[in-house]
Amino acid sequence: MIVKFIHIVLCLSFFSSISLQAQVTEIIEDVKNTTSNVVEEIEDFVEDYQFKRKIPKKYDNRLEAYYTYDYLDPDNLYDAWKSETIGYYRTVNKEFNYHLIGTLHQRYDNGFLFEAGFTRIWHRKIFSDAAFSMGSDVDYLQMLRFDFNTYYKFLQHENLIASLGIAWINYHDVHEDTILRAGLAYYYKRWIIEYVYFQNRSNPGKVDTSTNQVSVGYGQEFKHWTYFIYSRGKQGYLATYLDIPQEVNSKSYEITLKHRHWFGKNYGPFLHIIYTNLDQVYEKYNLSLGLFWQF
Repeated sequence: MIVKFIHIVLCLSFFSSISLQAQVTEIIEDVKNTTSNVVEEIEDFVEDYQFKRKIPKKYDNRLEAYYTYDYLDPDNLYDAWKSETIGYYRTVNKEFNYHLIGTLHQRYDNGFLFEAGFTRIWHRKIFSDAAFSMGSDVDYLQMLRFDFNTYYKFLQHENLIASLGIAWINYHDVHEDTILRAGLAYYYKRWIIEYVYFQNRSNPGKVDTSTNQVSVGYGQEFKHWTYFIYSRGKQGYLATYLDIPQEVNSKSYEITLKHRHWFGKNYGPFLHIIYTNLDQVYEKYNLSLGLFWQF
């Protein structure tokens, strides 16, 4: 009887030690994970602090100049498209900034496009941007365009931003477009993930099309920014130049890669690469190279 009792006690002690060992192991793993997270947060804080100490004074002005080249396939139907752009961006105060952009287009007919826009902060959680543009009398440029978007910040850290917007485009012929926009962007550390939905109506003919766009950005101001953008949808309008007007509706998708890099405290290059596929119409390869200077 005593032997059995001792045997039971030993078994219980053995299993208890195993259970205790498992608990201790679990606690150690939790401590390791917590320590790792704390160390990572401390490293991020130190890096940000050291970086912020190097940030120069706040710049209220920025100039950008870039050259764009478009190659279209089939090239026997389309010549290369070229353009030169100069932009000026001004921060007036914490609540308001504006920009002025001029672009000279070189195609079968040369054209000029001018744009003016602004961003206004109405409230800590609400801000808007707007842009107005007008183009010279060539068929590939709009005569007038107006864009307006409003943004609202959500969550405790205000890093989830919803947006609603509208755009109106009037062309040099009889066509005009009205575009509704709805988007959602999430900011996490150095990452930006955004989804945008566009609904377009082209008149005459009330031709409705839509586009979905997803983008991922990574970077930090005064260091570098890189964006990958993918969009897919349709482009449609009523071909009024035909004897009997017909609706044209083509599937399309576009892939964009953007990169901006600070070589110094206030200047650097940027690069845009865009591939566009307009079904049964053309493929377009776009390359833009530019420089920016903040002062």
